[in-house]
Amino acid sequence: MRRFLLTLIVLLSGSAAFAQAPKATLEQARNGTASSPTSPAIFQTGNLGSSNSHYVEGMSVPYRLVLENLSLGAHNVIIEWDIKNSGAHALDYITHYDRLQPHNFTPPHAQEAIDPLNGLTGPFSGPSTFAIPAPSSAGSPVAGQPAADFNALPAGERNMTIWNGSISSLSYVNQGSLTAAQSASSISIDFTATSSTVVIAWGGHLASRLVWGDGNSAGGISGAPFHMRLLEFDGSGGNQDRSMQAAAVAPIPLADLSLVKSVSNPTPLVGSTVTFTIAVTNSGPDAATNVSVADVIPNGYTYVAGSIAGGTSRSDASAPSLSWTIASLANGATTNLTFQAIVNTTGSYLNVAQVTASDQYDPDSTPNNENGTPYEDDEDDATVTPTPVADLSLLKSVDNPSANVGSTVTFTIAVTNNGPS
Repeated sequence: MRRFLLTLIVLLSGSAAFAQAPKATLEQARNGTASSPTSPAIFQTGNLGSSNSHYVEGMSVPYRLVLENLSLGAHNVIIEWDIKNSGAHALDYITHYDRLQPHNFTPPHAQEAIDPLNGLTGPFSGPSTFAIPAPSSAGSPVAGQPAADFNALPAGERNMTIWNGSISSLSYVNQGSLTAAQSASSISIDFTATSSTVVIAWGGHLASRLVWGDGNSAGGISGAPFHMRLLEFDGSGGNQDRSMQAAAVAPIPLADLSLVKSVSNPTPLVGSTVTFTIAVTNSGPDAATNVSVADVIPNGYTYVAGSIAGGTSRSDASAPSLSWTIASLANGATTNLTFQAIVNTTGSYLNVAQVTASDQYDPDSTPNNENGTPYEDDEDDATVTPTPVADLSLLKSVDNPSANVGSTVTFTIAVTNNGPS
């Protein structure tokens, strides 16, 4: 009997010794190159570079933390990210994990799917989300940033996500200096595990030059990579570090488009034909692609069918609504779009044209928002003051062409206006 008890005790203690220890793995998503995208993106522990990933400022790099062999109940992890690197802003705050729009690349392709459960073995319940607190703007070189940029995101893009558990608290441990050459912020995540495997996902927002200025954003960092880290797991250290080369991040494309509209004759005769010219200029700094321009001709004119010209393509199928597409407009270039119209006797003569779309962000105007003056610089009008035209004719007659001398005759002068005025 004593031998049996001793054997049982040894077996039980041996089983406890071989129980698997809790494990945490921090991973980041490679989405392939623009010419060979990977969808769904692959979460892995390697570095992100231009040979395996393509991102643009303003997007968020997807991260996931896979926690295994957990006991059910309360746990804590602390993550950290570089907000400044080499004097520029890097990952300026954290967001939802799926933020890859707008997704304008060459060659064009659809956004890669982002699935934080990709490659993992379940089952998984949820997900559930928890609101990320806004970052601090204390001491910022740009007043109110990055908090204003973060708060401008839709509410759903300001959440952290968890599977097989629930987050009870997100609180900053440290918020780094916004003026130092190198600094980082960290956040504490309190959560409850409902399974032995828990997945937490979030995004690292790539600082944009729209917020921080040229040369001060993620795409302008030279050389040294920036990082996302796991600092602590249930009070223990063991730093895990995932790096990203700035070469994998393109500066957000900017194309400052302006439009000037003119007319060949501002004081035309009613019934005459005038030519409208729409000059579209790109002041850069980047090339503008897939630029759309629209003009709705008012009722003071009659469109001359087939007279639309310019642009890469154009359409008058819905005249008096006209449209053009400019496939590409280089920095500093101007292109002219034209059409002709006949001046009517009456009606509105104020003719407005506007840029309605572009692949690039315009720093000082919003496409397709024309709502009357004052105009932004991507919209303009031209108007005419018609000179009335009256085609007068006169017919004179006498009531008695063979009257006697001394008799009275009546002359009639008939004046007729044949228009159009």
